[in-house]
Amino acid sequence: MPTRPLFFLLSILVVVLPPLAHAQSHNWIGSAGGNWSDPANWAGGSIPSPDNGPFRILTFSNANNQTSNNDITPVSAGVNIDDITFAAGAGAYTLTGTLLDMLGTSASNTDTADITNNSVNTQTIDLNLIARGDFTSALLFNTAAGNIIVNGIISQVGIPNIQKEGAFTLTLNGANTHTGITTINAGTLEAAILANAGVASSLGASSTASSNLVFNGGTLHYTGAANGSTNRGFTLNTNTSTLKTNAGIKATFGGVITGAGNLTITENSSIAFTNGASNFTGVTTINQNALLQVSSLPLGGSTSSLGSSTSDSTNLVFNGGTLEFTGGSAVGTDRGFTLNALGGTLSTVLNSGIRMDGVIVGTGPLNLSGAGYVALTNELNNFSGVITINNGSFLEVRRASVLGEVDADSHTIINNGGTLDLNPNGGNGAGGSIAVAEFITVQSGGIIRNRGSNNSLTNLVTLAGNAIINTDGTNLTIAAGQLSGPAGFTKTGSSTLILSGINTFAGDITISAGTLSVNSLLPSGPLGTSTNNIILDGGAFSYNGGANAITRGFTLTANGGALSAPTAYRVGGKISGDGPLAITGSSYVALSNNDNDYTGVTTIAAGASAYLRNNNVLGATGLASRTEVNGSLVLDPGGASGSGTSLNLTETLNFNDGSTVRVLNQNNTLSGPVAFTGGTTSGDIADNTILTFNTPITGNGGFTLNHLNGTIKNGRVVLTGSNSYSGPTTLVNGNFQVGNTSIGSSTSATTVETPAILSGTGTINALTTLAGTLSPGDNGGTSVGSLTLADLALKDGATLLFKITAANTTIPNQAALATLADPAQSGANDFISVTNTLSSDPNVVLNLNLDFTGLTLVEGMVFDLIDAPTFALTGTPTYNITITGGTLDPALKIDTSRFADAGLLAIVAIPEPTRALLILLGLSLIGLRRRRTFAHLSIGPGN
Repeated sequence: MPTRPLFFLLSILVVVLPPLAHAQSHNWIGSAGGNWSDPANWAGGSIPSPDNGPFRILTFSNANNQTSNNDITPVSAGVNIDDITFAAGAGAYTLTGTLLDMLGTSASNTDTADITNNSVNTQTIDLNLIARGDFTSALLFNTAAGNIIVNGIISQVGIPNIQKEGAFTLTLNGANTHTGITTINAGTLEAAILANAGVASSLGASSTASSNLVFNGGTLHYTGAANGSTNRGFTLNTNTSTLKTNAGIKATFGGVITGAGNLTITENSSIAFTNGASNFTGVTTINQNALLQVSSLPLGGSTSSLGSSTSDSTNLVFNGGTLEFTGGSAVGTDRGFTLNALGGTLSTVLNSGIRMDGVIVGTGPLNLSGAGYVALTNELNNFSGVITINNGSFLEVRRASVLGEVDADSHTIINNGGTLDLNPNGGNGAGGSIAVAEFITVQSGGIIRNRGSNNSLTNLVTLAGNAIINTDGTNLTIAAGQLSGPAGFTKTGSSTLILSGINTFAGDITISAGTLSVNSLLPSGPLGTSTNNIILDGGAFSYNGGANAITRGFTLTANGGALSAPTAYRVGGKISGDGPLAITGSSYVALSNNDNDYTGVTTIAAGASAYLRNNNVLGATGLASRTEVNGSLVLDPGGASGSGTSLNLTETLNFNDGSTVRVLNQNNTLSGPVAFTGGTTSGDIADNTILTFNTPITGNGGFTLNHLNGTIKNGRVVLTGSNSYSGPTTLVNGNFQVGNTSIGSSTSATTVETPAILSGTGTINALTTLAGTLSPGDNGGTSVGSLTLADLALKDGATLLFKITAANTTIPNQAALATLADPAQSGANDFISVTNTLSSDPNVVLNLNLDFTGLTLVEGMVFDLIDAPTFALTGTPTYNITITGGTLDPALKIDTSRFADAGLLAIVAIPEPTRALLILLGLSLIGLRRRRTFAHLSIGPGN
């Protein structure tokens, strides 16, 4: 290019372009007070006024004269402060007055305006600041050697950025309105006000974009006096950045958190992340006493309020802090974590839970808190610290080895209200029974809960305080001899707790629900070392071992309880309290303590047996303490620790359908109120024993006398009261003696089967059907007596047994028998009085057993043994006669011709042969016109 045109172009640029600005330096000496407008306060008298140039560099270096007031009235744009520096020796300054217009020395607004503290003293700016520039310029605070406090408001012209440099603290207390990027590169930025995007705050009023708050290291410290929140996101770049609050104050961040940097929640801080779209990938560390709340926690690599770091255990580090899940439901995550020496806490809120499928590593303790649950599922967990489950929190164990190392020093502690929950059927669980081998210590009020499967605890469980063991639908086994400690436990839940071995715990046992099952009742056995009563508060005690006895007693609360007997055992201890007692199980419970004084109802369940070995073992007497028998009530005074003598029970006994009363030994009596309430009650009376109902029997049920093993027995039931039970009476086996009153109501039919015996001197008010033996008289029919029956139906093969000591009358000859009227009763012979009808099977065969002991039989004697208004035997009876006792001449026989119509027997002569032949001839002529009676005679030995 020719020289002349180039010169011309340069001349134009000189004219058009303004001269480059240059900064003016002003050094504060403060000799004449604190106002900036006084030249005496500035070195060389150069005040920072518009007359001295557009850009200002202010330096404060004096150790004294620390009050500095800007009283220079702001002028038009273009007069700015470029830098403010507090030199190394400067005192603690406070800048007051009118606002400062901060802009770097670049005319294009791309430079930074710096406020730097090189002094160890804190510098305070109580005036407002204007930050000028665009996205490439910034107002930079550098806390190189000391802190800076800005109490004024930072506003903007353009969209400048705010930067924090230096290792010390910048405090922003004003409601700043700038909208650019805030970047923390080092040190701490204290923000007194948090607000949502677009609203003035210590961090300005920028949008929610994560790029508007950038961490390149350093700390953001929220210093507000109340909880604060913002929906603004932020970016974590390289290095480790920190969030901090004052103790007891929470800062909530609802924006998206992004970036690859690490994040630390510092000591005593409380931070909440609520945006599930956050995707930062660095390491999160929660320091001592710090709280980090997150609202979502999915699989590693997925966005969540805790970012999207991988599941590696190194990406979430506990250094004494707490991670709290605040989501409203249960979630599962595969993210692992690391427990440093100070350990950490997992917390959940009510109705929420987290399933931790990741690997937990480290040496520190793990605490559980909150009202939700934490489920552990990874069997590779190898942390060695103590687990503590605190009040209201649940730790679910879904696989066997999730509680870390098996070591007495790394045990699990369950505090008051905390729950260790064995639930292998929960999400990602083992799906079957699990055996947990870790050491466990339960403090007072701590809970062990078992559900999902029949699980077991195989290592030492120490009861440091009274624990709660809840078998919620499935059984829990604590390994033999592994229950120890100074306290006891309360058993809850519908299923069974199984104990065995020699346990050494010393406290009391309360069974509030479900069943406590043991395999030994010895004092040095599974029930621990206490001798106090076991408290039944709605649950059941069960024994499942060999024949044994428990010397400890039981106390029944108002909720009562059960003694269950899968195998037989005896309770020798005293049973007391005011609640009901149930006897359950397929075997028997023997009660032997005659000091039992509980007042509740006793129920013997169907299939169960209660063996009574003393009087008063069923508790206090009276209607309120009645016994409801659905199974077997067994009288066994001759059993172990029994009285050895007859029992006389005065309790109220209700025998319900399917119940049984048994006598094993001795002659026993029921003297209290007795009812057969419905259906059938069975009686089983051992040989040579008697059960006497010395009381009226009421109710709608019936009674069957039989022997459970089917053998023929001679045990006897004796009724003495005026009974009114309305059900049928069936005698299958044994002797049933009706006393001097009735057997039952007018509808209570009686059936006597073979080989049963009906005896006594009372009344049967309804039909008696006889296939077995009828033997009037008490003492099982061995005494002479009269038995009254409303109706009597004789079945084929029935036996009538009479004791005869004298004739009712005599006749001169056999012919006189045909017209003989009923003779008077003397009471010397057994007698059957039928008040209505005597009937029989067609052509019935009857066995007549006649006991003439002590009587010499002579011709003409007549015995009246049965009386009835109506004799309605069908067809022709046949009699098999057996005689015992007495003397019967060989020329005499027993005439039965009037037995079928009058109940009469006579001693008559045997006809001579010729006469007999004539008689037989005569009978053959009228054979079809006259009823024939046949008798077969059997003479007992010696007769």
